Amino acid sequence: MKDDHAALRRFSFGAAVVLLLVPLVSSTAAAAQLLDGTPIQVRPVNPITSESASNGQPLEFVVVGDITANGKVLIAKGTKVAGVVVDAHPSHWSWTHHNARLVFKFKSVKAVNGQVVMLRATPSRTSDDRVIVERSRRRHNLQWTTEGDTYEAYVDGDYVF
Repeated sequence: MKDDHAALRRFSFGAAVVLLLVPLVSSTAAAAQLLDGTPIQVRPVNPITSESASNGQPLEFVVVGDITANGKVLIAKGTKVAGVVVDAHPSHWSWTHHNARLVFKFKSVKAVNGQVVMLRATPSRTSDDRVIVERSRRRHNLQWTTEGDTYEAYVDGDYVF
């Protein structure tokens, strides 16, 4: 009888330990990942033009749709995305004509858990990490982008949530 009680206590203790460890294992297995190169569709908050933009000017975009993994929203629709103008020139007519130019980069976005996620403009890391705005692939006297335009930003690095 004593042996039965001792065996039952050992079994109960073992079962309790297993029950305590199961949530730890399952929460680790359910960790969501945001992988390098994951596309995030964004749009500008305000119009940006080659006439008014200046190099180094901060830009603001918003995420167009939720970014999810393992059924969890990692980056919510409407979250602000930081960017920066890297090259802006208005059209200039004088002795020589200079075409308008507007180029920007994406910097970062904040995930729903507050983690900062770095972004880039290309699917893989390159030295040419930027968005060149060219309306209809023609050289216009004005380059611009508005709230109606969408762009693909890409996650720069791997993130675990």
